Amino acid sequence: MKEHDSFLKKDVLRTQKVRVIVRLSALGDILLAVPVARYLLNQDIIPVWVIGKKFEAISPYLPGKKLILDGVNNLLKTVRILKNLEPESICDLQGKLLSFVLVRLLGVPGTYYRKRSFEENFKVISGEFPVKCSDSRPVWKRYLDAAVLPCDSPDPSLNFPADLYQRGRLLFNNFFGKMDKLPILVHPSASHNGKFFPEDGLRTIIQKLNLPVGIIGDNPKGIYLKDATDLRGKVPLELLPVIIKLSRGVITTDSGPMHLTRAVNRKFAAFFFQTDPLLGFSPIPGGDFILFSESLDCKPCSLHGQREKCPNGTWQCRNMDWKSIADRLAKYFQ
Repeated sequence: MKEHDSFLKKDVLRTQKVRVIVRLSALGDILLAVPVARYLLNQDIIPVWVIGKKFEAISPYLPGKKLILDGVNNLLKTVRILKNLEPESICDLQGKLLSFVLVRLLGVPGTYYRKRSFEENFKVISGEFPVKCSDSRPVWKRYLDAAVLPCDSPDPSLNFPADLYQRGRLLFNNFFGKMDKLPILVHPSASHNGKFFPEDGLRTIIQKLNLPVGIIGDNPKGIYLKDATDLRGKVPLELLPVIIKLSRGVITTDSGPMHLTRAVNRKFAAFFFQTDPLLGFSPIPGGDFILFSESLDCKPCSLHGQREKCPNGTWQCRNMDWKSIADRLAKYFQ
């Protein structure tokens, strides 16, 4: 509510053009929308984000002003504040019922992010694979197009508030301050089991790297790496951008931390198992990264790694040449 109250006092916003960006979730999707805000700022237009309560911790890093929407609990107050800013338009990048209601209540010209068709969604829900998408544009490009912004050089960079950077540095030094080399951070899991990293593959890579390793993520269970510093559950989301920024780089699955590493301009290697970059969730171009994704007839078999079991019973997408990959990454991260 403090963010809301501060908006009511900032009459200066009313002297500038304002556009509203609605992206309530999730971490990766919010970060893929950053080029929209960066473009608007370059055009002297103030972007005002509407972010879901769950991702409030990442909001200080986003360029522009932010409002936090806690479901329907403060919907009307959020609309009232937005109307007070007299935005020229609103761009709904969420495409869900709550964001639709917000746009309608605000009553200004709006543009919308078009998701998959009903037919495509039905095929996904029914378990048909490989998953196909009629729109081949990456999601960051679809967001810019939805906002009617002609940008071919997207800028995904985040802001780093001084207080959060200082707190993050202290936490980083607490974990890694006595090490001679900067650590590699590993994000071995995700919100869906289909994105989990094969333990044998990750061990092969880490052994070859011969560097300090920190494991990041929400879930403290799962893969255990000998001699690694386990940060799972110990780094709040509000400090994760700083921890990644201070590291040597990240090895990750297709997940939010992949996009976060791109946004803080660190090297990373990302692995797509059930999923595929062709579905649109590839990182924003321009950074230093390597993507690993097997080309298989059965792939992608899910949009976001939702399958608990391989539909063919083989998990062929995980059977990569881990020794060759380890050799390549050892040179990449040296």
